[in-house]
Amino acid sequence: NVPCPIVYGAVVDSACLVWDYACGERGACSLYDSDMFRMFFH
Repeated sequence: NVPCPIVYGAVVDSACLVWDYACGERGACSLYDSDMFRMFFH
């Protein structure tokens, strides 16, 4: 079984258009594709 927060997080991350980077590592998402969000969660 895969825990729901992991699946939900992967779906949210897949809608990201622009990632922040700090010290060479990917951080938080700066810009999400709202159309993709709508398709995933409608």
